[in-house]
Amino acid sequence: MNSEKISVRHWITIIASFCLSASIAFITTGFSFLIVPVTGDLGFEVAKFALYFTFFMAFGLIGLPLWANIYKRIGVKWGVVISGALTTVFVVGLSFCHSLLSFYVMGAGIGLSFQGATVMPAVILINTWFIKKKGMILGIVMTGSGVGGAVLSYNFPKFLVTNTWQSAYLLLAACFCILCVPVALFLIKNKPADCGLQMYGWEEAQAAQAAQGGTGDATKQEAAGITLKEAWKTPHLYLLYGGVFVLSAVMSFSQYVPAHLTAIGVEVQTLAILTTILMVANIVSKIIMGTLNDRLGVNTTLILVMALGLASMFFFPRAGIFGLALIAVCLFPFGACFSTVLPPLQTGAIFGNKDYTAIWGIMGTASTLGTAVGPPIWGAIFDANKSYVPGMYFSPILIVIGTVMCVVAVKTKSKLYPK
Repeated sequence: MNSEKISVRHWITIIASFCLSASIAFITTGFSFLIVPVTGDLGFEVAKFALYFTFFMAFGLIGLPLWANIYKRIGVKWGVVISGALTTVFVVGLSFCHSLLSFYVMGAGIGLSFQGATVMPAVILINTWFIKKKGMILGIVMTGSGVGGAVLSYNFPKFLVTNTWQSAYLLLAACFCILCVPVALFLIKNKPADCGLQMYGWEEAQAAQAAQGGTGDATKQEAAGITLKEAWKTPHLYLLYGGVFVLSAVMSFSQYVPAHLTAIGVEVQTLAILTTILMVANIVSKIIMGTLNDRLGVNTTLILVMALGLASMFFFPRAGIFGLALIAVCLFPFGACFSTVLPPLQTGAIFGNKDYTAIWGIMGTASTLGTAVGPPIWGAIFDANKSYVPGMYFSPILIVIGTVMCVVAVKTKSKLYPK
């Protein structure tokens, strides 16, 4: 294979991974549109109904390492098929729910199953198929969730005007299934060797290793690393996990950006413009982030994007002025979206590819947990102060701490295993 040219099969893997990334929008964004219709029809209190999201998130934490273990036994392809089918069944089940308990059970089932068919397999596929331009390609793939969310946000409310919430859950189930199960069956191959190919960039990696006095065997280089059992015994796992958790918790403020802008008096029309720009910036920032990683390395990229995220915290309190609000919504996504692009790359950079799937099954829970813990804290800050601004003034300290933890983990990786 010519390492300068991506083969058709590599392109197919990118497309398949993008579809898996996009599918998560039909679970997360799609469900958020149904809170009002469901609670209004069934007479549930919003707070009690929202507990099914808690079950969803909690069991999602269990799902990541569970599916990582399943992938090691049956491969990503069949793991996605099984996970996608199970998730579809549970989402369909939501359309038949009429009690809070039934919603809780279905929420737990979805949380346990969906991780195996969405972002996690997309990350693993890109890590398995690409050496060169891995960051940029991963960034492009991770825009799938934003694109899926944008398409859904534009069309789904129109569907809800003339259809019941039961029909809406069925539509979400069908869309999710289409983006996962057929894609896995017909487009996904577990690794390049299954098609008689090499990882994209393999030839250059082989030549580079030979030039450095190595064996010139890039296959062995890419298989280097440590096992999950060994990783548990290193400080690197805990440093990276802690850093990603802290940064994800701080950047979960993304869920409150519209609420903050409304609270400081931004008009409805201006708010619509700013939130649209924010959605576009979320997509663009992932591609830029991945490209920077390929050119500058994961540590330098992390420092740059977190500096931009930190800077946005100084502009958000003054976002009543349109120009400053515009700067804030353009800078913030670089910090907010880091958790979808950089942690998978950091994990590979530190622990290697030897047991990447199992290690990422653990590391992937760091951002999920941070995103679950952060919003209640931001909410509590607002309840206590009637403003999110005090949290913004404290956030830079946590951003620096989280960034330092991640940088140190990557910087000292050479002590883990011979390259």
